[in-house]
Amino acid sequence: MSGKKTAVVVCPGRGSYNRTELGYLKQVAADSRWLKQFDAVREQLGLSTVTALDQAAAFSSREHLKAENAAALIYSCGIADFAAIDREKVEIVAVTGNSMGWYTALGCAGVWQGDSQMQLVTGMAQLTAEAAGAQFIYPLVNSDWQPDAAKQRAVAEQLWQHQGALFMSIVYGGYAVLAGTQQAVQAAMQALPPCDERFPLLLPGHAAFHSPLM
Repeated sequence: MSGKKTAVVVCPGRGSYNRTELGYLKQVAADSRWLKQFDAVREQLGLSTVTALDQAAAFSSREHLKAENAAALIYSCGIADFAAIDREKVEIVAVTGNSMGWYTALGCAGVWQGDSQMQLVTGMAQLTAEAAGAQFIYPLVNSDWQPDAAKQRAVAEQLWQHQGALFMSIVYGGYAVLAGTQQAVQAAMQALPPCDERFPLLLPGHAAFHSPLM
């Protein structure tokens, strides 16, 4: 029997490259061939290179969270993290992803290769950049990570009140991601009880992803 550990790789979606990640690629993939290839594609498209964005002097929400920039950074970090896995010690048995992480999973699995990777990631981000609606996160568990019936009822109430305009987009890790029209999202966020000093949390730059509105 192999002495390797087995692992399932889960690639994250939008929102996983923020202020604290600035400079991450410089640390883990500065001289990689694939990053230079991604930068060349971005230059051809007339966009900021991944390297320039990652090595900026300061994080700018306007620049770094712009759809085509955020997607390029997240995809590149995912590829870097996947490449860093020690295959002598770990056997990867599956690759999957959440939302935009599906694109990264395709790259990690070798389905997407060459210039087409960054072309597709950037192009898809640009197509959704002007999409309508918004998304926000709200917890469904308490501080002990146990199901919180009150929070679940509160979310269900907002979904009922805004039928056709507010939808359950994603449920994962004890949190609900709700998507809807700007008006419905704003109303639901105002109605839900604040908790953990940060929720309800609006996801900047997000449209009504994973809902009938898109």
